[in-house]
Amino acid sequence: MKPISEEDFKKEHSKIYALITETDNIKETLILSSLFSILLERFKKYIIETVDSFFASDFEQRNGKLTLLRGNSFKDLIKKYGKNDNGKHNCKDFRACTYFFLELGYMSQEDVDTANRYYDEKNNISHELYEIIADDKKQGVYIDDILTIYTIYKTVVRHWIREVEATTGMIEPEDYDNYDFDNAETIETILLWRMIESALKGIPAWDIIQETLEDSRNNNKK
Repeated sequence: MKPISEEDFKKEHSKIYALITETDNIKETLILSSLFSILLERFKKYIIETVDSFFASDFEQRNGKLTLLRGNSFKDLIKKYGKNDNGKHNCKDFRACTYFFLELGYMSQEDVDTANRYYDEKNNISHELYEIIADDKKQGVYIDDILTIYTIYKTVVRHWIREVEATTGMIEPEDYDNYDFDNAETIETILLWRMIESALKGIPAWDIIQETLEDSRNNNKK
């Protein structure tokens, strides 16, 4: 067998070559993969708990704690959308909740498709991170993916605050018209954004995005 030249090896196995020659830093891949998984899991937790609480029919005591009983309306939602072809993952609750928010107008069909596709990819990334780092045929996630799922999450939160929480006593009726719902946050959305900013600081593509955002803010002030 003819030995492969260094140039051919570099072409066929660029990721491994970069690791061997120490010209590649895998930190960015690890950071993006971690952020991606964190955002998907927190979004999943938020929407399932939100819908579960909304449709809860009663509660019971389990192991010394009060636990909500899942309402029939949520069970019906899972039967309706849980086996949808959208996404190959097995989390029926997550898929059903994305369609619930689609029905409410809090997510678009594109958002629903993206969220379920991302959930598939999150599971793959968890099991194939080594291949993503070393195999040229495996692709990871990008900063755009991080921003997309964060935006979907925050949009759902803001709709829920405006149309559910604010109308059920969170905000005084006389203050409702003056409340800035377009910039409403929860503690978690704030903390997640701080994580994104802290983790991506120093990554060239992120620095460019930050500069663009800052220029846009300054232009809007003029």
